[in-house]
Amino acid sequence: SSHRQTQTETGGGGALSSLRRPAGPPHADAGAADHPAAIGGRVMDAAQLSQLEGLCHALYNATSEADRAQAHQTLLPLVQNPQCMQQLQFVLANTSSPHALIFSATGLMKLITTHWTSVSDQQKEEMRNFLFDYLAKNGPDLYRSAPLGVSPVVRLLCRVIKLAWLEGPQHQDIAVRVDQFLRSSPLHWVLGLEIYTDLTTDMQPTVGPSMSRFRRTALSFRDSALPDIFKT
Repeated sequence: SSHRQTQTETGGGGALSSLRRPAGPPHADAGAADHPAAIGGRVMDAAQLSQLEGLCHALYNATSEADRAQAHQTLLPLVQNPQCMQQLQFVLANTSSPHALIFSATGLMKLITTHWTSVSDQQKEEMRNFLFDYLAKNGPDLYRSAPLGVSPVVRLLCRVIKLAWLEGPQHQDIAVRVDQFLRSSPLHWVLGLEIYTDLTTDMQPTVGPSMSRFRRTALSFRDSALPDIFKT
């Protein structure tokens, strides 16, 4: 059925014609429509979410290369246009599909890395809080039912923390936030260690146009956070 669904929904004008132009909330004014909605805001209906989940299944699990290529072509604009962050955030918050979870988390990571300066301070804070809360609530169940879906969400959280690190002390309370995981269930403890491991790895500066900024980020992280992490 997934094969037939993908063929139907990617035919003609393509699935993105409906996914990329979600209706705003009834009370939204014209200016607000230019900015991504709050995480979890209603930017897709159930049919559109189901449609995207079918495409993600075809992308990662298609039985033919033609189906995979078709799904890739349809989904690609979602991870290239920063205005699509709201759709990916909605998918991450609402999907029960491991394939859609992986797609939305990796797509968001690509978009925020490339377009970080266009993300508002409010959105940065909302995204960070949402990801911490999402992992606290859903992480243990994901480990049991869809373990491959955990790491992309953890990596996305770590990238948000890294990019925001130098923007204020409110973005550097990593030890306080992760300590809540370490004091909870065994699977939460594993999640906390994975966050620390991935964050420490991602903090290593890489060669590129932002190398100087990332080096300052890494030094600040080393001096202010790493000692607490080593105590874990």
